[in-house]
Amino acid sequence: MKSLVLFILLSSVIASQSFARDNRFILNPDSAKEYMFRGVAFFKSADYPHAIQDFTRAIELKPNFPLAYNNRGFVKYCLNDFDGALQDLNEAIRLNSHFALAYSNRGEVKGKLNDLAAAVMDYNKSIELNPNYAQVFNNRGALKITLKDYSGALKDFNKAIEFVPFVLTDTTKPVIEIGNFIGTTINYSVAYFNRGYAKLNLKDYHNAIEDFNKALDLKPDYAEAFVRRGDAKNNLKEYNDALLDYNKAVAINPNFADGYFGRGNSKCGLADYKGVIQDCSKAIELNPNIAAAYLNRGFAKQSLGDKDGACLDWNKALQLGLSEAAEPVNKFCK
Repeated sequence: MKSLVLFILLSSVIASQSFARDNRFILNPDSAKEYMFRGVAFFKSADYPHAIQDFTRAIELKPNFPLAYNNRGFVKYCLNDFDGALQDLNEAIRLNSHFALAYSNRGEVKGKLNDLAAAVMDYNKSIELNPNYAQVFNNRGALKITLKDYSGALKDFNKAIEFVPFVLTDTTKPVIEIGNFIGTTINYSVAYFNRGYAKLNLKDYHNAIEDFNKALDLKPDYAEAFVRRGDAKNNLKEYNDALLDYNKAVAINPNFADGYFGRGNSKCGLADYKGVIQDCSKAIELNPNIAAAYLNRGFAKQSLGDKDGACLDWNKALQLGLSEAAEPVNKFCK
């Protein structure tokens, strides 16, 4: 799989900024709900240790409080304490088996723990309980991308985007659930990017480009979208247009290895073999584990008469696990 950083939507429903400021102090030290609200306020200001303290105090005052376990579990998730997060979310679900948000949050945690099949099951349950949250469909689709279920991912991203025009935000109510879907908004650019990436892997290049266009209309500095749009154009042999996309990507993020690798592919299509070597070398400098960059650089070196250099690159690609490198190694390097 390409070194895609697929964007999981983790924006949380929490209290408004004014609500956060007005609730720093506990008026009733025996009120679990007050600690809950203040914990959310701490979470909003990224003060995770104090958020955990308040959620823990809420649990001490009200041991059968699924919301407190959910919120503390999500904060632990944000702190990369995935085992602790899983324990809290398990308890939240044990206390309330119809808690859709807790299932969604637990799906995220299980994904981080590489328990992918169980993560999908949790997303399924969350959607079964509350089918109206765009972000859960997006997150399940992203997980299906990891599982290379591109058709299933596409269905989920279609569903996520279907909700977008109807989403409204109610700012009048302080919300005390926190987690990995919000139900009141969705990151449009990410939703279109993810769907475009699914289409790219399904070889639906023209429609993939349309989705990347939408993502870039919404977020003009979206380097990853430029790169994947360039990938689609390369597959359509639109090498000059693809080159422009990769140029924009590396201008936005000069340390984006995939941008240089993709630009090298465009230059290969344009028979600019010196340019291929230059861009593949830069990609390798930034990420030495891009096996395909060694493979492509090897072919460029071969085209320029550097057989020994080509064989070194092909053998390196083979060493990194790229089976396609076996053919040129066997044919040219014996």
